Amino acid sequence: MITVIPHSKIHTSALLHINLQTKLRLYEALILSTLLYSAELWPLTVTLSKKLEAANHRWLRGILSITWRDKVTNEEIRKRTGQTLLVNVIRERRWLGHVTRMDEARIRSSLLEYFA
Repeated sequence: MITVIPHSKIHTSALLHINLQTKLRLYEALILSTLLYSAELWPLTVTLSKKLEAANHRWLRGILSITWRDKVTNEEIRKRTGQTLLVNVIRERRWLGHVTRMDEARIRSSLLEYFA
């Protein structure tokens, strides 16, 4: 199952002088890749998607140094960071998995190879 690191355990003072884009790339490479490992195989329930989104937004708020007292919506957080909903990422991975396993003669598989 998912183990979520409490936000209080993440020491962000070391990240104060790093560019936002660098922080986000590190977040995507280290946190999201670990969090979403094999996520395309999970039965995506409403409860699980809410927990994933809550953890994602908590970490993004930490990166932006925004607390819940600042009254910034999750939508605004996603706009500032350029992130999408994790549910959409999981759905895209599922679709991509289907396309990559298709027979090479099918149109979608041919288009994927054309644009890759």
